[in-house]
Amino acid sequence: MEAVEILLRGDTLIFPTETVYGLGARFDHDQALRSVFEAKGRPADNPLILHVADASWVEEIADDISPRAHELMKMFWPGPLSLVLKKKDRVSHLISAGLPSVAVRCPSHPLARRLLQEVGVPVAAPSANPSGRPSPTREIDVLEMVGKVGGILLGGDCEVGLESTVLDLSGERALVLRPGAVTTEELKEFLPEVERYTGDPEKAPSPGLRYRHYAPDASVIVLRGSERAIRSFIVSSPKTSCFLLPFEWDLPFDQTRIIAFVPESDLEAAASQFYALLRDADKAGMKEIYVVEFPPEGIGEALTDRVWRASGGRVKTLEDA
Repeated sequence: MEAVEILLRGDTLIFPTETVYGLGARFDHDQALRSVFEAKGRPADNPLILHVADASWVEEIADDISPRAHELMKMFWPGPLSLVLKKKDRVSHLISAGLPSVAVRCPSHPLARRLLQEVGVPVAAPSANPSGRPSPTREIDVLEMVGKVGGILLGGDCEVGLESTVLDLSGERALVLRPGAVTTEELKEFLPEVERYTGDPEKAPSPGLRYRHYAPDASVIVLRGSERAIRSFIVSSPKTSCFLLPFEWDLPFDQTRIIAFVPESDLEAAASQFYALLRDADKAGMKEIYVVEFPPEGIGEALTDRVWRASGGRVKTLEDA
């Protein structure tokens, strides 16, 4: 596979995972790792996630791996769960951003697994997009990186569509640093004591927390209000505004101004579409993207997290007339 050769020679490669497309470099090649940061415009203090072919590789890059970590690998790998563990010295400071820990995951996408097995070493990979932009979940989305990377391995649309859950096991407390498709409720079945991280994002040992993330060119605004107020606001809004709804409505207006999600009962489908819809809204020339809040249960917790980070905390609350 040519993609394998690209990584082995110390170049960068975009490749598919079940969550989002990643921009990878072999973990033991500092110049290739620097090229990842350069291609993305990524701040050097934002750590990367190491991708491994199976759990046996973790022994080579992490220390003090607890029984609960092994149990979680057995339950959720391969899949969208990253574990933050104490790192071995051989893991570059470029990957850990100078922290004593490293995030590791085993992706389930068959192309990603084959790639890792044939490369034979862990691959460090953030999402394959310019830093701060919506993550790429479709083949067409990675074309903006052509000329900035050594190669691109296409593998269809990403099934999950949101970045992996990041669970910190490097300290005394088990903390969900970033919610994802492996939900907090699922983790609590195995770790009843697990909690969501509520500290300073600038001090969290996780990617995706320290800066405004997942943001399109258009302004993302969280929209709150009654159904009546939201309907009225939508109908009266300019054509440069569009709306992402966690339900389906029959609305009597130009449908180019709305991107409707599937009903609340299928939040997994909404998650898989979210970044693609943000990108499509930009392509359509939208200036504002209003997002009605999602139920925070299950993967809705991760969707809510991404909406808030994309919006930078902007909220519009509608009053009933």
